[in-house]
Amino acid sequence: MSSEIAIRVTNLCKCYEIYETPRDRLKQFVLPKVKRALGRESNNYFRDFWALKDVSFDVKRGETIGIVGRNGAGKSTLLQLICGTLTPTSGTVETFGRVSALLELGAGFNPEFTGRENIRLSGLMLGLTADEIEQKYDEILSFADIGDHVNLPVKTYSSGMFMRLAFSVATSVDPDILVIDEALSVGDAAFQMKCASRIQSIIEKKNAALLFVSHSEYSVRSLCEKALYLNTGKQIAFGSSSDVVALYNADILYSSRDTELCQNENQTQVPEKGNVNKILVSEVKNTFKVSIEHIDLLDSSGKRVNEILSGQSVQLKFEYIILGKLCEQITFVFNLYRKDGIYILGTTTLMEGIEPIEPSDCGEVLVNFPTLNLLSGYYFWRVAVNDKTGLTILAEAKNVCEFRVKDDFRSVGLVDLERTWRIESGTH
Repeated sequence: MSSEIAIRVTNLCKCYEIYETPRDRLKQFVLPKVKRALGRESNNYFRDFWALKDVSFDVKRGETIGIVGRNGAGKSTLLQLICGTLTPTSGTVETFGRVSALLELGAGFNPEFTGRENIRLSGLMLGLTADEIEQKYDEILSFADIGDHVNLPVKTYSSGMFMRLAFSVATSVDPDILVIDEALSVGDAAFQMKCASRIQSIIEKKNAALLFVSHSEYSVRSLCEKALYLNTGKQIAFGSSSDVVALYNADILYSSRDTELCQNENQTQVPEKGNVNKILVSEVKNTFKVSIEHIDLLDSSGKRVNEILSGQSVQLKFEYIILGKLCEQITFVFNLYRKDGIYILGTTTLMEGIEPIEPSDCGEVLVNFPTLNLLSGYYFWRVAVNDKTGLTILAEAKNVCEFRVKDDFRSVGLVDLERTWRIESGTH
């Protein structure tokens, strides 16, 4: 099994003792020993903080794993445990092969040493011999592209130069396991592309495993096959990068809007945090004359759906009921939003050139979308019944029919546009 597995994490936990004051730390150091000597029960003067709790996953050789989560979720702690710079409170971490890590900007560099001296020092720390370092020296310098600055103390380097040299050294050892924290975010776009190319070559050449922490959805989805989502030290999900990143984004949106939504008097359902399949809030405002009922998102067979593929055919359907005597004509509205509040699309029957209708006791509105080319994410609708001018809202339903879109990751952004490519070489 170990020939296939590069990293095995089993029930991994890391707990820290948190002291409110330096005095409490001194008490903890002295008083329990005194009380035990006197045969008395001792108290703890600290509180436990679980940076990680019961995290388990396997990484196979050749797999790329992204790690996502908010600040303080335990991502960096997990990487340090895997690299051996921290000791677990409980659980185990097994690594099979040479591990190379870039946990923070220039970790392990001596700021007083020159770039040349730090290359040799870091190479030895990573397990290279002096001869191997000399053989790789030109390659390291070429990738870092810092020129004559290699002969200057690294404390004089810009953050970009520091990063380039650190990354070049860390990836020069042909590791079996490459661990990268968010350090790459300081580089410019060209450097990030260069790093991505180097990472890909290592994975292909050595069949290496990659653990990669980033807040960039694009980086995780483009570099990583799978992803691990951590929240307050707990493992929320581990699976395909597309699914896990979508869940992470949805949870962020739930969390940021929970307070606002719980204060909404018209709220009919309080969201369950982390449950991406529940409608965020279903807010319906009906006048005494008009009511909106039975709002559904349907597939082409008429089946209700809350998850679709990008480009799939769907229908938005709702019913209206005239509750009292309504003498005026009515028009209809729909609006589409992404879960972070970005407005995607909206229109009215008036804008579409459809004449206002004479209301009957009830009716049904069906909006057909032959190809809904949204990209991966979570979305919801608003529908409304307006008067014939379109200026007065007679009834509306907000934040309804929440649904998820999955895509094949041929694009990033909001929508996928139909396109063709034409590429010619050797023309002017």
